[in-house]
Amino acid sequence: MRAIISQKFIYGKLFCFLGLILYRVVMDICYANIISPTWGYQGYFNNPSGLYNSISWLFLISLSPLIVKTFTKSNISSNILSVLILVSLVPTTSLIAFNSTYELQFVFLSYIYWALLLVFNLSIPSLNWNVKKDNNSSFLFTAIIVMLCTTVIFISWKYTGFRLHFGLFDVYELRLEAREYDMPLFIGYLSSAANTILPIIFVYFLIKKKITLAIIIMGIILLNFGIAGGKSVILLLFIALIGYFLVKTLNKSRFFVWGMLVLIVLSLIEFKIFDTYFLSFFTTYRLLFLPSMANHIYYDFFSTREFDYFRQSIFKWFNFDSPYKDNIAFLIGYHQTGDIEGRANNGLFSDAYLNFGSIGIIIFPIILVSIFKLIEGSTKGFDERLLFIVTICTSVNLLSLTFSTALLTGGLLLMIIFFYSIPRFNKNITL
Repeated sequence: MRAIISQKFIYGKLFCFLGLILYRVVMDICYANIISPTWGYQGYFNNPSGLYNSISWLFLISLSPLIVKTFTKSNISSNILSVLILVSLVPTTSLIAFNSTYELQFVFLSYIYWALLLVFNLSIPSLNWNVKKDNNSSFLFTAIIVMLCTTVIFISWKYTGFRLHFGLFDVYELRLEAREYDMPLFIGYLSSAANTILPIIFVYFLIKKKITLAIIIMGIILLNFGIAGGKSVILLLFIALIGYFLVKTLNKSRFFVWGMLVLIVLSLIEFKIFDTYFLSFFTTYRLLFLPSMANHIYYDFFSTREFDYFRQSIFKWFNFDSPYKDNIAFLIGYHQTGDIEGRANNGLFSDAYLNFGSIGIIIFPIILVSIFKLIEGSTKGFDERLLFIVTICTSVNLLSLTFSTALLTGGLLLMIIFFYSIPRFNKNITL
């Protein structure tokens, strides 16, 4: 019996490693054939060299034991990190391979950042909230749901007239319009938090077979998309549905790499057969390479300028003045494209470097892993399908926002409080 378990364990690791290598290979093919030819004017160049290609593979292979170990863990912190590895770390190695103009210091700092993130996640224990089996915080649980739903309905009524919008390519006018909404700060916070928490509530009601409530939440999510046209709002709703129907028996993070591999292969097939790139636009370009490219743009900008030291986020409440009068995300967008209206939000490496430079590369992995472990402790006893959408919602937040923005404006802090308020008994969540 012990020999069989050991053999399965070894095969599981080989399964993960093979998936990781194939994923990188397909990512390179997609970059060379679709991303660079289509969006090369945005900086997605195709100027590889033998040296940078070797460095990029050394980057990935040397971290692969830690990556595979993360993939084979079943806790939610490893699930979150697994998603971030697939949507940020691996695309970064592909970009390095095809961009021999990247500074070696950027490559080295990226490597240190991910190595520390992997090590800390595997070594720091869960921060348990001591959730009791008979926990009965249904008042807070219900209050948060009502508060978020009421906020979305109010904003949709006041600013858009209950607008429903279903287009994905014509949302930029909605975003420009939303920037002009003069709403109270607290309402704005709740609106942003709703982007993250409502898909989780949707899956919760599906699991509880409260279909009417689930449909109501879905309608409110659609109203929320009509407010500012955030693609992540629709994306998370779509992923929530997929997760509810498919994740029950595939709750191991090692399956994420194969799922992403299939998605990238499908985008290549679409391009080769139909000469279109709908899937590539929303997956390899928007989800994978765009945030990864932004990491280098942030590095390029701040490597010759003063770091912000949280003066545009946490410390602005204590009257610390940032050296940058304009929002940093808009400055980076202008630095990248020359369009001051373009906002280049980004998290992970970008967040660490813009605030503290090389020191941030050491500090921020500890901060992020602490957030992972808080979420892990507060979701004790959750259904696998609920854990899946929690994993995706958290990953999307941390990928696209600085950690302080994700924690407060992005709703991660309220999300953790919400998790703690969910009544549960044994392994089944009960209302």
